[in-house]
Amino acid sequence: MESTVFPIVKDRVRSVFLAPARVSGALPWMTAGIAVLVVVLAVPAFPFAGTPNHGPSTGTSGLARPDQPGAAVESRPASTWHPEPSISIPVGEVPEGVVCDDANGNVYVSNWGSGNISVINSTTNTIIETISVGGAPEGGTYVAADGDVYIANTVSDNVTVINGTTNEIVRSIAVRYVPNDVTYDQMNGDLYVADEGSNNVTVINRTTDHYVTSVPVGTNPVDVAYDPAIGYVYVTNYGSANVTVINGTSNRAVASISVGVQPGGMTYDDATGDMFVANEFPAVVHYGPGTNYANVTVINGTTNQIVAEIPVQANSLSTAYDPTNGNIYVGNDGDNVTVIDGTTHAVLGTEPVGDQQSAVVYDPRNGYIYTANTATNNVTVIGAIPPLSEVSVSPASSVLGTGGSEVATATPACARGECATGITYAWHMSKTLGSLNSSTGSSVKVTAGSATGDVVLFVNATLNSRTVGASVPITIVPGLTFVNITPSALTLSPNAEAVFIAKPTCSAGVCPVDVAYFWSLTNYTLGELNFTFSNSVEYYAPTSTGTVTLHVNATAYNNTVEASAVITIKSPSSTSGFLGLPGNDGVVLVVVVVAAAVVVGILVMVRRKPQPSTLANSPP
Repeated sequence: MESTVFPIVKDRVRSVFLAPARVSGALPWMTAGIAVLVVVLAVPAFPFAGTPNHGPSTGTSGLARPDQPGAAVESRPASTWHPEPSISIPVGEVPEGVVCDDANGNVYVSNWGSGNISVINSTTNTIIETISVGGAPEGGTYVAADGDVYIANTVSDNVTVINGTTNEIVRSIAVRYVPNDVTYDQMNGDLYVADEGSNNVTVINRTTDHYVTSVPVGTNPVDVAYDPAIGYVYVTNYGSANVTVINGTSNRAVASISVGVQPGGMTYDDATGDMFVANEFPAVVHYGPGTNYANVTVINGTTNQIVAEIPVQANSLSTAYDPTNGNIYVGNDGDNVTVIDGTTHAVLGTEPVGDQQSAVVYDPRNGYIYTANTATNNVTVIGAIPPLSEVSVSPASSVLGTGGSEVATATPACARGECATGITYAWHMSKTLGSLNSSTGSSVKVTAGSATGDVVLFVNATLNSRTVGASVPITIVPGLTFVNITPSALTLSPNAEAVFIAKPTCSAGVCPVDVAYFWSLTNYTLGELNFTFSNSVEYYAPTSTGTVTLHVNATAYNNTVEASAVITIKSPSSTSGFLGLPGNDGVVLVVVVVAAAVVVGILVMVRRKPQPSTLANSPP
């Protein structure tokens, strides 16, 4: 029961021995504490059913149940939420309050037990300064108009003003008995201080620090919150189980709304205009297995009617609103924070934090939630390790030819910043129409098999126990099997030209029309190519001789096949004999011609020689 009784004991001790009667400063705290502890222990830890109950309010506004007219909640898209990893920052003793400086993002933690303020740099999430303030600091607020932080000190009865830029104490404002919290009215510029010991709210002119008025409220006011939509100030009265509504213009109470038992922290949802009040116990407790002995009351800021009561963990102490997702974070008297959808009022889950969250705040500079944990003397930062939000795969879809391959790459995205290291990946295919070179890593190579069809590639990315996934559709079509070059070999003279043609063959017999080609030479000093991206190419031989290989790659649907042709360049001097005939054929021809000429000459001489009979009969 320690975690349940402690905050009750502490609050009752404060409200009794720091009440208007005021224990003498010479009387040791422990003596008064012992006397009060006897009273506390005599009070049941849990209220009994029906005491008190929800009846008509005593103020000007009636109390509507959620099923009555006027209880509707404004429409907003449903929230998405996942548990987020967190870090812990040690602070002073008994941290009771936490305030965020919206300008620089610094977080101010009120250490009730050590009487100082721990200043956290929200960029590095480290303590950058410790500021001594009044006795037992608790709640506070940031005022954008002057950039100052205002802290209520419950023992020294004053409000410390800290310059948000220099972190130096600017001044101290005296107030009434046991100031527990302070808020700022943006319309009139005044400060409203919940004086737990006097059952009043003190109104202070922020410019002059002068007392304006005191507004009587319920018993033991512990928290104040401002509704900027209508200019009202809401006060939770811990001892009388109600919320007082103060008109910021007239500084008069205009409503008293009965809520749960021992209401504490509250927060305003500026998207719906609702006020969320954390109650340590519901008005009626129902005992039994799985019972939640606490709840959150939701008040419509326009009608001041109750629109919902949300069961949460035991002894809810504080609340905060995250405008980025519309969620409400409720600090419990335990080791977790309950997360509520601000629109549907559904409980989304819990975040593990330190013990007894007396205060919760949202930092708009980094989007983190800070909880002050009273029992463990630390602050938990929810979301300080950006959680995985999604993973995408490139390419988002693919068409592969049979036997083709492609690399798929996963890219993670994390909420509110760069992803931390240590992400693991798991890949698989919906059916065996191909293979993966690996099942892990941020990239994998997908190779299509010989069969055609549709397949889905899946990837899961995991970081800090959070897993997100993505999928890619892949269509496998008939792919290229090989390609031929015509001619496959050729001998050319220097400066000659030739055309080569590539013809692919596909597994289905008909190749796709969008086959891509790329031609290349093994040695570009032995020729040039033109039109290297079509199915044919022109080759220009150089002036020199030699042998070069012509290559072609044909690609369709990420499937590539290749072929080659050999080109030989020979000069005329090395390729022709006499008279241009190959080798020694010219010499042979000369010999034949000469021999023929000799034969012809002999025949002519023989025919011209006189015959003997002719010579004998010739005249003298």
